[in-house]
Amino acid sequence: MNTLRLIIGQIVLCACWANTPFAFAQTTLTQANHFAPSEGIRYTRYKCDTTGIVAGAGGENAIWDFSNINLAPTFIDAGTYVLPGLTQYSTSFPDANLAEVLSSNQTFYYTDNADSISLLGYVTVSGTNISQVTYTDPFTLLSYPFTYGDNFSDIAARTYANITGTATYNVTADGYGTLVLPIGTFHNVLRLHSEANFNDVSATGTFFELQDDLYEWFDGIHPKPLLSIRVRNVNNNGTLGYNKFVDMADVIAPNSLADDYGYTYAANYGTPAADCQFRDISAVGTLIEGLEDDNFIGTFEFGFPFQYYWASYDRCSVGANGYLIMGDESFNISSSGGNFPRIPTADANNNIIAPLLCDLNFSGAGNPAQAYFYTNQIDTAIILFKNVPFWTNANAAGFAGSNTFEVIFAAADSSITFAYADLSPRTQMATAYQTSIAPAVTGIENNNGTIGLQMALSAIPPDNSCFSFSPPDLPLIDVADIYPQWNENPQNGAVFLLQNSVVNLTTRIKNGGSVAITDTIDVTATIIDNEGNNFGDPVLTQFVGLPQGE
Repeated sequence: MNTLRLIIGQIVLCACWANTPFAFAQTTLTQANHFAPSEGIRYTRYKCDTTGIVAGAGGENAIWDFSNINLAPTFIDAGTYVLPGLTQYSTSFPDANLAEVLSSNQTFYYTDNADSISLLGYVTVSGTNISQVTYTDPFTLLSYPFTYGDNFSDIAARTYANITGTATYNVTADGYGTLVLPIGTFHNVLRLHSEANFNDVSATGTFFELQDDLYEWFDGIHPKPLLSIRVRNVNNNGTLGYNKFVDMADVIAPNSLADDYGYTYAANYGTPAADCQFRDISAVGTLIEGLEDDNFIGTFEFGFPFQYYWASYDRCSVGANGYLIMGDESFNISSSGGNFPRIPTADANNNIIAPLLCDLNFSGAGNPAQAYFYTNQIDTAIILFKNVPFWTNANAAGFAGSNTFEVIFAAADSSITFAYADLSPRTQMATAYQTSIAPAVTGIENNNGTIGLQMALSAIPPDNSCFSFSPPDLPLIDVADIYPQWNENPQNGAVFLLQNSVVNLTTRIKNGGSVAITDTIDVTATIIDNEGNNFGDPVLTQFVGLPQGE
């Protein structure tokens, strides 16, 4: 039997206008919002490529755009703040009231007070070697409160081994505004610019000099800087060295600037508002059967049209790995080297809604994972992922973690809400995902993968939180998007034909853009045989005009 395929091209036209900058309030750093006022706070930071990265200008209402920064495939560090008494070397720093334990086997000791934060020293363990740096005159890092235009200076003294030294330090809050990162957009960010000079001399006369020029961006929400850029020059007894370091926090932005179309999202943490309350639909919804590991099921009809970007959809498919596909298309999205594709990515898998795109698992005997679909057939549809574990490389019974979350479609305002009831930390994932850059991607993406909003690459959303995605009142772009919606059947599936039969091949051409098309539209159909050769000549069909959505 001969195999026939029908291939038709796609045209996408767009005109873009730049987003308008907004003015934001200044952030003031205090003990409560700058550092970790209590134990138990954990964080992860990623090393970034330093090529072409410069801090940029400061000032009022600045916009620092690092959206294209490239992440390196390694951790720079992960850490936890604890009480000093829980650490091994706390007796060497009796005045400390806070300790910071890093995954790189370093422990820092601080005095964290209402008016300042000071470093008392730190211990580094490398194999059997243990080195300790003690500040005989504490190194005060910042005084509180601290806001735009403030300046602080300090002189500290330190000892380690047979070495004594001094540190001079100056820090200025030199700008505030918006910080754009690959992980999201952060408003009301305060930038600190600090310069530190360390001069150490040993008992034998050898010397060590270090100069740090550091820029850090704080949002007054997270206990560590969202981004830091450090330039370091070293003179080690006459041997010169230079290094540049860029690292980024592993967090979720609470809100966003608009994407190119105009979508934005806003977060509610801890106590979701009534319009984005998590709803357990398992008692009223339809159980989605057939989800396994790395597969999809679809489609599920809303019973009403839902506007998503410039097109209207009345159905979606559900992917086992925590994502939805708008419309009739269906495909599996799995990880590559422990990473999932960033949003947006123009590839074969577009038009997705990803509340938690990660390696989830519905397969295996005894797996508690369930998924449900609910619609009121009027204006609300909900897809629920309930008690879904992460995939692990353990045996079938080795389920790890449990994740319950949902997507709510509200046609009344065309909003999409991600609501999270209970999620497990990334440490419950398989080992490869715990150190990968993008093991849990969240966001939305348009139908050609060129426009979207990415909430996070790796940070797990907090329990009892929700993120509401809203379209613009007026789109920022006009889109002419004429494309083949399906060939032969709405699922683009295979068809069986009798040999030597005469058939009419059918395709549906749709205007999925935001504007009506009045010009002539060319559609070229090419039939390819099972050896990849053209079967006959391509056929050109022309027609004039196609209304929006038709």
